[in-house]
Amino acid sequence: VLRARLLGLLAALIREDSRVRSASLSQEGVEMARRIGDSTTLAYALVSRVLAVWTPESLGERFAIATEAARLAEEVGDKEIALMAHCERHTCFIELGDLAAAAPDFEAHARLGEELQQHGQRGHTAQLRAMRAQLAGRFEEAERLAQEGLAIGQRGWDPQLAMASFALQLFALRKEQGRLGELEAVVQQFPPIPLVGTMLVLIHEQLGREAEARAEFERLATNNFGDLPRDSLWIACVTNLAESCAFLHDVQRAATLYELLLPYAERTAMAAYAHTCSGSVSRHLGLLAATMSRWEEAAQHFEYALEMNTKLGARPYLAHTQQDYARMLIDRDTPGDRDKAFRLLTEAIAMYREIGMPKHVDLAEGLLAEL
Repeated sequence: VLRARLLGLLAALIREDSRVRSASLSQEGVEMARRIGDSTTLAYALVSRVLAVWTPESLGERFAIATEAARLAEEVGDKEIALMAHCERHTCFIELGDLAAAAPDFEAHARLGEELQQHGQRGHTAQLRAMRAQLAGRFEEAERLAQEGLAIGQRGWDPQLAMASFALQLFALRKEQGRLGELEAVVQQFPPIPLVGTMLVLIHEQLGREAEARAEFERLATNNFGDLPRDSLWIACVTNLAESCAFLHDVQRAATLYELLLPYAERTAMAAYAHTCSGSVSRHLGLLAATMSRWEEAAQHFEYALEMNTKLGARPYLAHTQQDYARMLIDRDTPGDRDKAFRLLTEAIAMYREIGMPKHVDLAEGLLAEL
């Protein structure tokens, strides 16, 4: 029993240094727990395995693991393991863009966190509420909840994790508010991981510094973006890069990013344990296809993104999709494109005004004037 638990724990701890060894140790721990026949040990080994196997393509496996772990933990009455399993299931549903299906796991996570009085998990509950508020365009509420999550989480077992999660959420908020310049000095002090590099590109982009944005973008493009770790932040990294690629109008890099991102067209641009979610990945695929003047593919991706972001209630990202789609239609300029672009821009401007995104209103109105 002890060895099976230790294998699961070790696998989770070394995942960033050795993915292959981590997965192997985790599998050994799960198999050992099954031979022992101890449900609690197996549930522990399973929730640990989610971290060990987390890649963009492992979504189905992660969901199956978390579902089995939740069932076992509830059968034996282990609230701590049940909480972790529900958290992992919730993350999978958000990745799939299904907020309704995620609700029972979110409620179970919140309830168990309160029952256990675990500050780290209670803080995470507040951060998940912040993510949902930000996704809906309720920015003031989202910032208040993110601050609340930080304050609670810093009393937990990993204050640095609480701060990192808060930083992700604040960046997402400031990006939508057009206020990334406020965070430049802070982001430059973050560890030099790829996600931070993509944040710096977006800051340069929002501040109009194309040369700096291009230099940082090229650094991240090394080995055709093959150096980006395929972990819980990979899709967030690549979707950030897709936005920057469109801004830089880099046709060659757009082709590479498009092929990398295409298998995840039906996912959301989610980071970590659903700390942030930037709506449909298909919007970013639409941006990349439009950069390459592949108009039909771009239109298909934008149509799917409109549908998914509407279903998600992701109002800022629905408005972004409408604006990006309109720009693509203006560039294509076939019969009927300008009429549709006009309708999309009108809807986007109304949404931006309703949410309170004045800088995006200006950008969309500028495009409308161009039309």
